[in-house]
Amino acid sequence: AGQNVLMVDADLRRPALHKIMGLTNDRGLTNAVVGEASIEEVIRETRVPGLRLVTSGPLPPNPAELLESEAARAVIQRLADSADIVFFDTPPCLVISDAAVLAPQVDHVLLVLHSGQTSARELRQAREALEAGRASILGVVLNRVPLTRGGYYYYYYYYYYGSGTERRRGSEVST
Repeated sequence: AGQNVLMVDADLRRPALHKIMGLTNDRGLTNAVVGEASIEEVIRETRVPGLRLVTSGPLPPNPAELLESEAARAVIQRLADSADIVFFDTPPCLVISDAAVLAPQVDHVLLVLHSGQTSARELRQAREALEAGRASILGVVLNRVPLTRGGYYYYYYYYYYGSGTERRRGSEVST
Protein backbone atom coordinates (compact mmCIF):
# COMPACT_ATOMS: atom_id res chain seq x y z
CA ALA A 1 0.00 0.00 0.00
CA GLY A 2 1.23 3.46 -0.84
CA GLN A 3 3.76 2.16 -3.36
CA ASN A 4 4.23 3.96 -6.65
CA VAL A 5 3.91 1.17 -9.27
CA LEU A 6 4.68 1.39 -12.98
CA MET A 7 3.70 -1.26 -15.55
CA VAL A 8 5.57 -1.22 -18.86
CA ASP A 9 4.13 -3.07 -21.83
CA ALA A 10 7.35 -4.45 -23.30
CA ASP A 11 5.43 -6.86 -25.50
CA LEU A 12 6.35 -5.18 -28.76
CA ARG A 13 4.60 -7.82 -30.85
CA ARG A 14 1.11 -8.23 -29.34
CA PRO A 15 0.71 -5.50 -26.72
CA ALA A 16 -2.36 -5.82 -24.52
CA LEU A 17 -2.01 -3.66 -21.42
CA HIS A 18 -3.37 -0.54 -23.12
CA LYS A 19 -6.57 -2.44 -23.99
CA ILE A 20 -6.95 -3.85 -20.50
CA MET A 21 -6.50 -0.36 -19.02
CA GLY A 22 -8.68 1.37 -21.63
CA LEU A 23 -5.89 3.56 -23.01
CA THR A 24 -4.66 4.34 -26.50
CA ASN A 25 -1.34 2.99 -27.71
CA ASP A 26 -0.24 5.91 -29.85
CA ARG A 27 2.79 6.81 -27.68
CA GLY A 28 4.79 4.49 -25.51
CA LEU A 29 8.01 2.61 -24.91
CA THR A 30 9.10 2.50 -28.54
CA ASN A 31 8.66 6.28 -28.89
CA ALA A 32 10.89 6.87 -25.87
CA VAL A 33 13.55 4.46 -27.14
CA VAL A 34 13.80 6.07 -30.58
CA GLY A 35 13.79 9.58 -29.09
CA GLU A 36 10.34 10.67 -30.28
CA ALA A 37 9.01 11.19 -26.73
CA SER A 38 10.37 11.80 -23.25
CA ILE A 39 9.90 9.40 -20.36
CA GLU A 40 7.44 11.83 -18.80
CA GLU A 41 5.36 11.89 -21.99
CA VAL A 42 4.95 8.11 -22.16
CA ILE A 43 4.06 7.45 -18.50
CA ARG A 44 0.26 7.48 -18.24
CA GLU A 45 -2.12 7.49 -15.30
CA THR A 46 -4.62 4.63 -14.97
CA ARG A 47 -7.93 4.22 -13.17
CA VAL A 48 -6.09 2.32 -10.44
CA PRO A 49 -4.70 4.60 -7.71
CA GLY A 50 -0.90 4.36 -7.50
CA LEU A 51 -0.58 2.50 -10.82
CA ARG A 52 0.81 4.14 -13.94
CA LEU A 53 1.38 2.54 -17.34
CA VAL A 54 3.77 2.85 -20.24
CA THR A 55 2.13 1.33 -23.30
CA SER A 56 4.25 -0.35 -25.97
CA GLY A 57 3.78 2.41 -28.52
CA PRO A 58 3.95 1.71 -32.26
CA LEU A 59 5.19 -1.79 -33.05
CA PRO A 60 8.74 -1.85 -34.42
CA PRO A 61 9.91 -4.17 -37.20
CA ASN A 62 12.67 -5.56 -34.94
CA PRO A 63 11.52 -5.76 -31.28
CA ALA A 64 14.43 -7.80 -29.86
CA GLU A 65 16.99 -5.60 -31.59
CA LEU A 66 15.28 -2.47 -30.28
CA LEU A 67 15.20 -3.84 -26.69
CA GLU A 68 18.93 -4.68 -26.90
CA SER A 69 19.92 -1.17 -27.99
CA GLU A 70 21.82 1.27 -25.79
CA ALA A 71 18.90 3.69 -26.11
CA ALA A 72 16.55 1.03 -24.71
CA ARG A 73 18.92 0.34 -21.82
CA ALA A 74 18.90 4.04 -20.94
CA VAL A 75 15.09 4.25 -21.14
CA ILE A 76 14.68 1.09 -19.03
CA GLN A 77 16.99 2.55 -16.37
CA ARG A 78 15.07 5.85 -16.32
CA LEU A 79 11.77 3.95 -16.02
CA ALA A 80 13.21 1.85 -13.18
CA ASP A 81 14.16 5.05 -11.37
CA SER A 82 10.68 6.58 -11.83
CA ALA A 83 8.71 4.31 -9.45
CA ASP A 84 9.03 2.19 -6.33
CA ILE A 85 8.15 -0.97 -8.28
CA VAL A 86 8.34 -1.43 -12.06
CA PHE A 87 6.94 -4.43 -13.95
CA PHE A 88 7.88 -5.10 -17.58
CA ASP A 89 5.34 -7.31 -19.34
CA THR A 90 6.95 -9.32 -22.15
CA PRO A 91 5.88 -11.97 -24.66
CA PRO A 92 6.17 -15.62 -23.56
CA CYS A 93 9.86 -16.38 -23.05
CA LEU A 94 9.87 -19.80 -24.73
CA VAL A 95 8.24 -18.47 -27.87
CA ILE A 96 10.05 -15.17 -28.44
CA SER A 97 13.50 -13.94 -27.33
CA ASP A 98 12.36 -10.51 -26.08
CA ALA A 99 12.04 -11.60 -22.43
CA ALA A 100 15.54 -13.09 -22.46
CA VAL A 101 16.87 -9.85 -23.98
CA LEU A 102 15.18 -7.72 -21.33
CA ALA A 103 15.82 -9.98 -18.30
CA PRO A 104 19.47 -8.99 -17.67
CA GLN A 105 18.45 -5.32 -17.66
CA VAL A 106 16.02 -5.64 -14.73
CA ASP A 107 16.55 -6.54 -11.07
CA HIS A 108 14.38 -9.66 -11.01
CA VAL A 109 12.09 -11.77 -13.18
CA LEU A 110 8.68 -13.15 -12.24
CA LEU A 111 7.64 -16.09 -14.40
CA VAL A 112 3.90 -16.07 -15.12
CA LEU A 113 2.45 -19.51 -15.83
CA HIS A 114 -0.92 -20.35 -17.34
CA SER A 115 -2.70 -22.73 -14.95
CA GLY A 116 -3.30 -26.11 -16.54
CA GLN A 117 -1.34 -25.17 -19.68
CA THR A 118 2.31 -24.69 -18.72
CA SER A 119 4.11 -27.98 -18.14
CA ALA A 120 6.90 -28.62 -15.63
CA ARG A 121 9.21 -29.18 -18.61
CA GLU A 122 8.33 -25.76 -20.09
CA LEU A 123 8.88 -24.10 -16.71
CA ARG A 124 12.29 -25.76 -16.40
CA GLN A 125 13.23 -24.69 -19.96
CA ALA A 126 12.14 -21.11 -19.27
CA ARG A 127 14.09 -21.00 -16.01
CA GLU A 128 17.22 -22.41 -17.65
CA ALA A 129 17.01 -20.02 -20.61
CA LEU A 130 16.56 -16.97 -18.39
CA GLU A 131 19.26 -17.99 -15.92
CA ALA A 132 21.67 -18.62 -18.82
CA GLY A 133 21.09 -14.97 -19.74
CA ARG A 134 21.96 -13.80 -16.19
CA ALA A 135 18.36 -13.28 -15.07
CA SER A 136 17.57 -13.31 -11.37
CA ILE A 137 14.30 -15.23 -11.04
CA LEU A 138 12.33 -13.98 -8.05
CA GLY A 139 9.45 -16.43 -8.30
CA VAL A 140 6.48 -17.77 -10.19
CA VAL A 141 2.93 -16.45 -10.55
CA LEU A 142 0.20 -18.93 -11.47
CA ASN A 143 -2.29 -17.13 -13.71
CA ARG A 144 -5.81 -17.99 -14.90
CA VAL A 145 -6.53 -20.29 -11.98
CA PRO A 146 -10.21 -21.27 -11.87
CA LEU A 147 -11.73 -20.27 -8.56
CA THR A 148 -14.68 -22.29 -7.34
CA ARG A 149 -17.57 -20.68 -5.55
CA GLY A 150 -20.97 -22.26 -5.17
CA GLY A 151 -20.18 -24.86 -7.82
CA TYR A 152 -19.39 -22.28 -10.51
CA TYR A 153 -16.02 -21.36 -11.94
CA TYR A 154 -14.92 -17.77 -11.99
CA TYR A 155 -12.04 -16.51 -14.09
CA TYR A 156 -10.12 -13.29 -14.05
CA TYR A 157 -10.51 -11.13 -17.13
CA TYR A 158 -7.55 -11.79 -19.37
CA TYR A 159 -6.07 -11.09 -22.74
CA TYR A 160 -5.26 -14.23 -24.68
CA TYR A 161 -1.81 -13.83 -26.22
CA GLY A 162 -2.16 -16.27 -29.09
CA SER A 163 -5.38 -14.95 -30.58
CA GLY A 164 -4.96 -11.20 -30.33
CA THR A 165 -8.53 -10.94 -29.06
CA GLU A 166 -10.06 -10.24 -25.70
CA ARG A 167 -12.11 -12.97 -24.06
CA ARG A 168 -14.26 -13.32 -20.98
CA ARG A 169 -15.20 -16.60 -19.32
CA GLY A 170 -17.79 -16.98 -16.62
CA SER A 171 -17.92 -13.92 -14.44
CA GLU A 172 -15.24 -11.43 -13.56
CA VAL A 173 -13.64 -11.65 -10.16
CA SER A 174 -12.55 -8.32 -8.77
CA THR A 175 -9.75 -8.00 -6.25
